[in-house]
Amino acid sequence: AAQRSPAELHIYALDFGRGGLKGLRSLPHMAGVVDTNEEERVERLLRMVRHTIDDRQQKLQSYDSLADYNAKNPTHPFPAVVVVVDNVSEFKEAFERYQSDLIMMIRDGRTFGVYFVVTGTLFGDVPNKLFNLLGQRLAMTMPDASDYTMIVGRGWASFNDEPGRGLAIQLVGDKPIPLEFQTAIPVGADESETDYYREMAQRMQTAWTTMKAADPSLKARGPKTVEPLAKLVPVASILPPMGEPLPNKAVPVGLNDLDREPTLAEFGAKGPHWIVVGPPVTGKTTVLRSLVLALAHSYPPDQAAMVFIDPSDASRRFYNIGSSGETTLDKLPHVLGTASNAKELSEIIKRLRAEFDEEVIGRLQEHPEVFSAQDNTRRAIYVIMDHYDDAEAAFQKTEPLLSLLAEVGKGKNMHLVMSGTLNIMRNSADDLRRRAEGARYTLVLQDYEAVRYMGARGNFSLTKELPPGRGFLVKAVTATLVQMAMPFAEGAEGLTPEEQLDKIIVPLQQRYARAAWSYHGADLAVLDKALNPEPPPAEANGAAPGTAVPGGPDAIASSLALAEIQKLMASQSGMTEQFLTAAIPDGANFASVEYETPDEPAANGQPNGSKGAERAPAAEAAKPGGD
Repeated sequence: AAQRSPAELHIYALDFGRGGLKGLRSLPHMAGVVDTNEEERVERLLRMVRHTIDDRQQKLQSYDSLADYNAKNPTHPFPAVVVVVDNVSEFKEAFERYQSDLIMMIRDGRTFGVYFVVTGTLFGDVPNKLFNLLGQRLAMTMPDASDYTMIVGRGWASFNDEPGRGLAIQLVGDKPIPLEFQTAIPVGADESETDYYREMAQRMQTAWTTMKAADPSLKARGPKTVEPLAKLVPVASILPPMGEPLPNKAVPVGLNDLDREPTLAEFGAKGPHWIVVGPPVTGKTTVLRSLVLALAHSYPPDQAAMVFIDPSDASRRFYNIGSSGETTLDKLPHVLGTASNAKELSEIIKRLRAEFDEEVIGRLQEHPEVFSAQDNTRRAIYVIMDHYDDAEAAFQKTEPLLSLLAEVGKGKNMHLVMSGTLNIMRNSADDLRRRAEGARYTLVLQDYEAVRYMGARGNFSLTKELPPGRGFLVKAVTATLVQMAMPFAEGAEGLTPEEQLDKIIVPLQQRYARAAWSYHGADLAVLDKALNPEPPPAEANGAAPGTAVPGGPDAIASSLALAEIQKLMASQSGMTEQFLTAAIPDGANFASVEYETPDEPAANGQPNGSKGAERAPAAEAAKPGGD
């Protein structure tokens, strides 16, 4: 630490001894000192180290080595990482399930700049597989002299039993020789109670603070702390400045376990659709509320408009949250409309078709009094649905509204977000859910077994139930542990939940005008005609009554049908002509085979066969006529 800055060296410590490493917690290089009672932090530390190795392995594929990468990326080099495991016997006993993971990381880490220091009280405390991976070995005073040979090899000499005295292998010429050494301490030996290790760590922390003040970019290069995910994350704490969106239609919706950076819902890079699933009371509705606030805070209404669909009762609808009727989510200026029953959803679908259906837009251009086309190449429309388990019963009674919605905006700037239990993933006949699922972008709350069933990979070892809002963000086959944000947190900033919501919603209402539909008329008569155009009277075009109008939908359909019939008739005519004009082959050109069967007596005593058949009429003539 004295030779490398915290931007060049990160240290992780598993302190399973007698707390001897706690004095180094203030060291600026230290990501965290974790003891044996902190199971969640132990798992997180190992997961962070594993992620570091995997991330470097992927990035170094285009380079010759770690040194080559650092030479070609001088502004963002990979720091060295040192992982200390003090008292490996305690680790083996308390966290045996992680032992194989530790061995794999030690085996893989060195190539990618991740190094391990392991201590044990006895030689037998270190598993053989682990011992063989540790190339450099030090032996302090051992109870059994034969252990020195096993640790440092032959040729060692006896040494005095002094604190800090031991043996280490050093090269003498080209030959490794076990040599005696004395461990250094920060200051000379004295009897004062001053913790000089802690004091030196604090002095380094002060120096690092001064360096960051002089160069703020160093702050991002320090180690990420090993702390468990917070159970309560207010969405206001992770939002960017108002009206300053992130690229790729990304908005923060929580915290990532690996780096404690905001978890993003990325509709551009990973979407275009998103499904949120989980058991009851796991935070699905809370996730949608945080998403709505993040979208509204990040984008103006001319870039992000929203439609809310929720078939549940009024008290459970996700958008009925706020301090009053004027500061609920559905009163955000970004909201185009809401639907909680079939009639409202039918109207929403019609208006959405007027946004994305080119033929409908073309017909409505003739009615500027009720239609003004919005720029939906610049504006994305997010259709957000909660309690999707109840959608079929609420919206499919008279007409297939969900199937109709599934056909709207395909390939256009429209995004679907739906939330429900895992049961919504099991209906293979649901066109709308299948369209959303096609993005393979899913948030699974609490249920890790569902993540495994989906075939997603992740370094998780869960031994207890996760808190509400904790889940796994799955894209294709990769899963990340996340804690989703809440619209408010009890007591945050000394404000009530209603005041926290008002603090986000009211400035948005004051800053932006309300988002508008392209078809802005209250009466849907014109829109209905554009969706279902009627052909003009046949007489107006000089045609007899009942005749399809040229260019009309019926005429087009009739022409297509007649064309298919004509093709079929032409094909049949050609087959008939070919049959009639085909030459009859000459029999002389064919070989013939004659096969005779032997005569067998019939039941009446006459021989069977052709001759018997010729004599049958004579025999019948000789009989008397009847009985």
